[in-house]
Parts: sequence; C-alpha cells; structure tokens
Amino acid sequence: MLSEKEITKKWNKINYSRSTKLFVATSAIQILMMAFFLVKMTFRDVRLVDDAYNKYEITCVQKNFDDVAFFRMERESSLLFYVQSFLFLIGLDAVIRQYIPQIKFVAFMNILIALFGFTQIAETKIKIDKFNNKCGQSLLLDPDYLTNDVPNIIVTSLLAIFLVFLTFKLNREFGGLIYKKIGSDKKMQKMFKTRLLFIMLYKINGFFILFLFVPTLALVISCIRDFNTSGKITIAFSALHVIFSGIALKVLYVACKSVKKENTQKLQQFIRTWGFVSLDWFILLAVCFKHDIIGPFFIAFFGLPFQLIGVSTIKCASKVIDTFNAGMREYVGQEMFNRKLQSFVPVIKVYDSEHKLSKLEKPAPVVIIDRSNNYSNYSNTKGFMDQDDF
Repeated sequence: MLSEKEITKKWNKINYSRSTKLFVATSAIQILMMAFFLVKMTFRDVRLVDDAYNKYEITCVQKNFDDVAFFRMERESSLLFYVQSFLFLIGLDAVIRQYIPQIKFVAFMNILIALFGFTQIAETKIKIDKFNNKCGQSLLLDPDYLTNDVPNIIVTSLLAIFLVFLTFKLNREFGGLIYKKIGSDKKMQKMFKTRLLFIMLYKINGFFILFLFVPTLALVISCIRDFNTSGKITIAFSALHVIFSGIALKVLYVACKSVKKENTQKLQQFIRTWGFVSLDWFILLAVCFKHDIIGPFFIAFFGLPFQLIGVSTIKCASKVIDTFNAGMREYVGQEMFNRKLQSFVPVIKVYDSEHKLSKLEKPAPVVIIDRSNNYSNYSNTKGFMDQDDF
C-alpha cells in the first residue's frame, strides 16, 4: 500500500504542468469513449446477426453471412480496450516518472488504434455488401455506420492527434530534466537513455505476455468445439504456451532486477531465453490467424509491432550489459543528485558539526542558494526524479 506521502508525491507529478494534467485526462477519456463505442457496436453486431437469421432465407444466410467474422471483430474490439487500458496505465507511469520514451510510445499506439478503426469499418462494409448482394434483393441489412463506426473513428482520431500534440509539449517541458541527473557527460547520457529504454521495453513485453492469454483462451475454446486431431495439437500447444509464458514473466522480472544490480550473467540468460519467447509469440499469432481468432489487420497493427518490440528487447539488453561497471550506479539515487547539482546550481552542503557522515548513513540536507537569497531544501525542487523513480 502506498503511504499518504507517496500518493501526494505522485499526485504532484501529475499536476506538474497543464500538459501533464491534460495528457492523463485525455488518456482517461479515451478509455471511457472506447468502452462506450465498444458496447454500442457490440449491440449493433448482435442485431445484425439476429436480423440476418430472422429476416432472410436461412439457406442463403448460412452460405453468405460470415457471422464468424463479426464475432472475431467483437473479440478484437475487446482486445483493443485491453490495449487502451494498458496505454492509460503506462502513460500515467510515464508522466509520474517523466519518461519521455514511454510517452512517445503511448502517442504512437493511439495513432495505430485510430487507424485500425478505418480497417474495421472497411471490413464490416465488405461483409455486409457481399451479403446484401446475395440475399438482400428486397431488404438490405443496415449496419448504421453514421451512428456507430463514423463517430468512433472521429473521436478516436481527434483524441490521438491531441495526445501527439501534448507529447511534443511534454518533450519540451521536462525532456531535459532527466539528463540533469547525469550532467554534460554525453557517454553517461547515452547509457542512461539505454537503461530507460529497457525499462519501457520490459513493461511492454510483460503486458504482451498477459495480452496473449486472451486469444489463447479463445483458441482453446474454438478447438474444444472442433475436437479433431488438429484441434488436439493446437490445445497441446496452447497449454505449452501458457507454461512458457509463466516462465517468461519470471525471466522478465529477473532481468529487471539484474539491471538494477548490474548482474551480467542473469541478463545474458534473459537474452538467450527471450529468443524462444519471441518464437513462441510468432507461432501463436500464426495459429490464431489460421483459426480466425484474430484477423490479418489486427496482427498487422498490433501483433507484428509487439513482435518487433520483443526482438528489439534482446538487442537493447545487450546494450544494457555494456553499461554495467561503467559508473552508472553512482548516478542512481539521492547521492548522485547531491553531487551533480553542483554542476549547474551553486550549493552549500551543511553538515552537523558533531556528527561524522558515513556511506551507510543518509546524506545531510543540501541548501540551494539562488540570486534572490531564498533558501529551499533540494527535496522540494520541482521536476527532478529521485530514487523511487528507478
């Protein structure tokens, strides 16, 4: 449980500026709007299926109406809501910790979600037009695009564009604050960026592992209904995937800890294991596509990008190893802040004259003197990350 002090601290980070507040608020609005349109279009799809089977000749419906595709699109919409919820959480985390790479990732993914809405309306139109041409000579099946798909696309696109605008503003506002921890050393800045990138990638990979449990469950249910030899093999593979995913989550957690402790051996084990994880993801996506659990557009917009992120994590982990034992440890936590603050702000260190400071004890307060001769404790300095942010 977070203490009241920690909650207040995080709340102050959210209220750091107008842009941070708007970024978090916009992300929350996106979840609400997606939930609204998801429910609205689900009822629309159920109505279309009912109308097709109740108002048209059953033989023509069975031959030409692709109800499997409609149920698949509903499943994809539910997965999108899962993705949007994750983007809100990782965006909130990025604002609190002032991680620019995560903020850019959230903006990029929201653009993909907006573009994916166009593919959904196109796929729906193709299916409905095909059915109407075959079976709807006197009565046309009406998907009612103007009150369902079109408003969804407009709202999603506008919110995504606004998030991109806020991303540029946030990049200007506190993009340089993180690197004030490092000073002017370009080499240290580059290594620091590499570690921040790995932190973001391991969060995304952890999400994708959990994300894949949903299509895996749908795949198992589909194969149970069609319990032939192929279905049995698929169920066996799904069971192995679940076991392997549990191992992958454990390995991912160990990798995160090994970066903090600069443990080369464990991070190398992670690199070797993660190649098999990426292969497992690729096979699962191919099997889900074969069984029509998820469609080609969904794989192109979300499956493949996450697959590329998984592969990129291996390369990033290799670069993180190069930062071990290179002086990065002293740049993490409060001790670094006290030292590097002197490079750009005049400071006076005030110690207790009767007390000797040891390495195991907390550093004495640092008093910052500005030109107006006003004094403030460094812990109240706005915009800087501290040890909890790593």
